[in-house]
Amino acid sequence: MRKLLILISFIATTSMLSSQSDSSYLYGYWLNLDKELLTIQPNNTFVRQTATNPSTIISRGTLEVKNNELYVVRTDTGETYTLKFHVSENIFVVTKPGTDDKVWLFERLN
Repeated sequence: MRKLLILISFIATTSMLSSQSDSSYLYGYWLNLDKELLTIQPNNTFVRQTATNPSTIISRGTLEVKNNELYVVRTDTGETYTLKFHVSENIFVVTKPGTDDKVWLFERLN
């Protein structure tokens, strides 16, 4: 519930960059409230791993911004899905796969 409220307030109070077709504003290192590190590279690949033990990879794959959503292809499992997201200079909010009411809240590290 707290994350949903954060998402709603975030949407209402920040300028949205998700309308851009270029995903370069997503590149970098992001840390979420679950202490997971998300790295998004300029070649649009990503790795999500535990921040406390970076050798523990949670997911990896590629992403593409399509119609203001993230199209994700997991190279570790073969899954594909589309996620809603909003990003500002230092905050990245993205829905979790299979749900519209649960989100990850990431803070930019670099």
